[in-house]
Amino acid sequence: MYSQFLNEVNFFNIEQSETGKLEYVIDKLADFFNVSKQAAKIRLIDLGYTAVTGINNYINKDKIPNYLIKEETISRDHTYIIDFIDSVRQVKTNINLSRLSKEGKITYVEGFLVVNSQKYVYINDDGKKKLTQYALENIEECALL
Repeated sequence: MYSQFLNEVNFFNIEQSETGKLEYVIDKLADFFNVSKQAAKIRLIDLGYTAVTGINNYINKDKIPNYLIKEETISRDHTYIIDFIDSVRQVKTNINLSRLSKEGKITYVEGFLVVNSQKYVYINDDGKKKLTQYALENIEECALL
């Protein structure tokens, strides 16, 4: 069913982002099997479709942006996601992270500790840091694991 729904979204929604396509597939599978989106996502990961790992994630009840990962870059017991408090703890207790933070080379953005570069981070109209679309599609390139 995963392949069928992915082919469907690829055929009808050519201009949709890859993360949007995966979110659509999860939604369709949840409806088809009458389960929650989280249950559908977990089952896909169990079946080896780890690309969905970056879809529909939350930190402290806030949804973070969907992101893509290359299947070979992350194991099941790792994540790129970190909440702000834990990121501060990590930066304070790790001398390398502390140095990088003081030098402005890393920053916390939308649930990720990332390389602070215009390629990955921008300031929106409200003055908030956001991840670029490129960063969300290449998270392993810019986020700390």
